[in-house]
Amino acid sequence: MTGHTVPKVCKFLTSCILVRMPIPPFILRNVLPKSNLGDAAFAWFRHCSRHRRLPRLHNPRLFNDYLYRAKVDGTLLDPLRQFVSDKEYVKIYIEATVGKKYTCETLDILKNSSDVANFVPNQLPCIVKPTHASGLAVICTPESPQPDLRVLLKWLKLDYYAKKREQNYKNLTPKIIVEEFFSVDGTTPPPDYKVFCFAGVPKLVQVDSNRFSNHTRNLYDSEWNLLPFCISKPNGSVSDARPVALAQMLDVAARLAAPFPFIRVDMYAIGDEIKVGELTNCPEGGAGRVMPSAAEETLGRWFSNGA
Repeated sequence: MTGHTVPKVCKFLTSCILVRMPIPPFILRNVLPKSNLGDAAFAWFRHCSRHRRLPRLHNPRLFNDYLYRAKVDGTLLDPLRQFVSDKEYVKIYIEATVGKKYTCETLDILKNSSDVANFVPNQLPCIVKPTHASGLAVICTPESPQPDLRVLLKWLKLDYYAKKREQNYKNLTPKIIVEEFFSVDGTTPPPDYKVFCFAGVPKLVQVDSNRFSNHTRNLYDSEWNLLPFCISKPNGSVSDARPVALAQMLDVAARLAAPFPFIRVDMYAIGDEIKVGELTNCPEGGAGRVMPSAAEETLGRWFSNGA
């Protein structure tokens, strides 16, 4: 049995998923081995459960089928992809490729429980986040200067690869990075732009609004035309202002994306000042629903020919 085949029992379970009998992810994480085969099975079940269809590994046409293939064919084990998945090390890549001015200053790196126990921010405001995971962060401000150290200790114990089975996180050492907080007023998060790059070409810019209440998401092409589809979240009722530094943002994204058939460059912009936060190999773990579904084929064509 090869790493891309699924045993009969897996096919049976997949059939259950497709008739809306999903298997909870935490069960899969605990049952499936941490191996190429186990990771492939997890990706298979996750894809079927989320999209209610079988993934197409060979000759994929749809956006999430391409992401599925990257999760099971060894793409995410590429050393460069693993390197840029670490929030400390990705700054080395960014600075070497486009320059130091595009990174937020690193204030501290916490490597163990002793570092956490003795941690006191030496600059406020600042942002604290694990280097080996995604979507986790705490902002420290003059009004709330000390993060919950229990949360930071949990981060050090977090095996993000085991939770998500995205192999680019598999060999990362748990650490916590403390960075300057890039903001106009020290409290408001800056506008967040996620640039989808195919064969090094920026094709799509995602803008999220109201993350903590009535979360909406608009998608734009490289000319800042609003696109008539959405991914996972509904479109907002109002279009976003075209960024002042859009041309520069797209240039930075293209240069960072050059070595990758696909990657998402996540950045912040305030006026003409740009900071790159991270590079995302597999947006939403390949579980983002594209609506209407026909638009997913359009995204898939960008994978195959960049058109």
